[in-house]
Amino acid sequence: MTLEQFNMLDEMEQAEAIWGGKNVAKRSEGEFEVLLYQIDGFYIEVYYHVDGNSLWKFNPITSKQQLNTYSDQINLNQIL
Repeated sequence: MTLEQFNMLDEMEQAEAIWGGKNVAKRSEGEFEVLLYQIDGFYIEVYYHVDGNSLWKFNPITSKQQLNTYSDQINLNQIL
């Protein structure tokens, strides 16, 4: 699957694709836990609202710069 194909899916199909991917990192951002998933050759951030126990949004990663917040958990030289 490509990022373009992922973007054409509805929200439920996107969630299924993400859960079939690999969780490679996580971080906290305010009231959210942000999980980074790798799906084939691209990455998606999943914003999980901790207090509300719900998925908030999916954020596709389109540049290496966006991954800098995960540099302590992943080797940026091996991706994108």
